[in-house]
Amino acid sequence: MKNLIFLLFFFFLSVVAVQASPVVKLDEGFLDKLIKESPPSIENIEASFLAVDSGRTRARDIYAPTVSASANILDSDEKSLNSFMPTTTKYKNMMVSINKPLKYGAALGGKVFTEKSTSTQLANATTTGYGVSLSLDLYKDLFGRTSRANLNLAHVTSKRANLEREIQIAGFRNNIRKLYWSLVANEEALKITKTLLASSEQQLKEAKRRFKSGVADKGEIARYNSQISSRKAGLISIRWEKSQLQQQLKLLLPKLSESEIELAPYNIDQTVGTVLACSAVIKKFESAPLDFTKYDEVVDFLNDEERSQKKITNSYDSLDLKLVGEYESTGKAFNQSDSLDDLSDDGRSTVSVGLQFSMPLGSTKKDTRQVQEEINKKMYSAKKKQALGQVKAYHTQTIKSVALLNEIVFNQKENTKHLKESLRVSKRKYSQARISAQQLVQEQDAYLQSNLDEISTKLAVINLLIDYFNVFTDTPCELNRNL
Repeated sequence: MKNLIFLLFFFFLSVVAVQASPVVKLDEGFLDKLIKESPPSIENIEASFLAVDSGRTRARDIYAPTVSASANILDSDEKSLNSFMPTTTKYKNMMVSINKPLKYGAALGGKVFTEKSTSTQLANATTTGYGVSLSLDLYKDLFGRTSRANLNLAHVTSKRANLEREIQIAGFRNNIRKLYWSLVANEEALKITKTLLASSEQQLKEAKRRFKSGVADKGEIARYNSQISSRKAGLISIRWEKSQLQQQLKLLLPKLSESEIELAPYNIDQTVGTVLACSAVIKKFESAPLDFTKYDEVVDFLNDEERSQKKITNSYDSLDLKLVGEYESTGKAFNQSDSLDDLSDDGRSTVSVGLQFSMPLGSTKKDTRQVQEEINKKMYSAKKKQALGQVKAYHTQTIKSVALLNEIVFNQKENTKHLKESLRVSKRKYSQARISAQQLVQEQDAYLQSNLDEISTKLAVINLLIDYFNVFTDTPCELNRNL
């Protein structure tokens, strides 16, 4: 029986060990490793960039040379109505051609071909030849102004998308950093609340002892019970917030989804010093430090895009005039070999030159062009204003906000220091029966709230700076180091 109990106990421990989630000690180094493993958010950012970049490659593909080939065979039993109307009974044709569009409003082509036909009058009449062609735009795409605008638009759009990709990746990293520091702040709040809860429980024990001695009444015990319930409720609330933060982190970094998250040791004093140093770096610049942001380059690319798009839109309702020319040389005989010899020795040349003209009638295309021009104008204006607005607003407002929050932190520290001293004195007075339990509880509640407020404000400063780094991604300070 004892052996059976031992085996069951061992089995239970084994199952628990298998089902237990692995514990992860979370710090910025570990987060760095997870981000480099390309979580889904990073992959989505990369995919969005590649989708834009594919437009650049597609625009370039238009000007790649293409080879085409064709072959035809005809075998007919058709009869001629009279001897003066020959009927083709057999026909074979093969042709290979190559075409190369140019970005300067022209297109080149070349071909080689052979034909063999048999009719009611001639047998195996063979024609072999080659030809070259040229098409030159004389108006709409003169000197390739539209073609090169399309290429430049695709190229510049891709470069802007790459910058935005870097900004978005930095933003994702900063969101992870904000969650990490929120967990640190949550841990600090847990420590303080647990300490004061333990103090309240000790005071309850003392109150019960005093009640038995006839020194305290039931009201005093009720106050301490109420305080303990309040502390426990606060503790549960903080733990719930911790659970929500961990859930957000696991959603962003799925490799943590089955892990138990614990914070690795951290240094609060060092972090406070780092925050102050970063604040000092930012305050040194009276105007927005454009060297530390990519948004000014984004605006430059938007200006370039707008110029190219304007050229493309302006050509939408333009007339189309092209010069086309073709040169062809052929050799003819009654077999393939002789036709090649004839082509080589006495090839007959054919030259053709012509113009192709087309022009839209009515005002439909003109109206469309005008609407598109207005769309482009508003779209690019909005994008540039948004980018420049972020640069200017974030810098000036962050300096003001950080200064205000630092003042709040300073005053909260002073408040906490004074409340701590006041609480120490109040405890002595309470032990001397000079103040009531209610007054002592109020002092303790004020001290707890002051500590929690100080933690919240410090977190607000860190989050504010991290949001600043979303715009000024290259700010040289320790808090902005890449994860």
